[in-house]
Amino acid sequence: MVLNSKFSFYFIINFNIACGYNITESRMEQLNAFLNDKKALRIDLPILLLTLTYLKELELQNEQEIEADEYLDAYVALGGLPNKEGSVSKDKLI
Repeated sequence: MVLNSKFSFYFIINFNIACGYNITESRMEQLNAFLNDKKALRIDLPILLLTLTYLKELELQNEQEIEADEYLDAYVALGGLPNKEGSVSKDKLI
């Protein structure tokens, strides 16, 4: 399959959805740019593995950002400031 056709790009998207990845519009744009950077001409096993690896890396980055946001939310709830300044009393932690 030649990668330049819309059909083959949607094949890759559907394959990744079947593997459990949440493919949003921004993810599709990122994936399309990634494949263009790699100059992928055909859909084959190495290309499918590259897309799976790339999407996994994006998911991990997203999870780390969410986790950092959760820690900041907890810090603010305990009395810290959203810009990470201030302090939290140890009495509030107990």
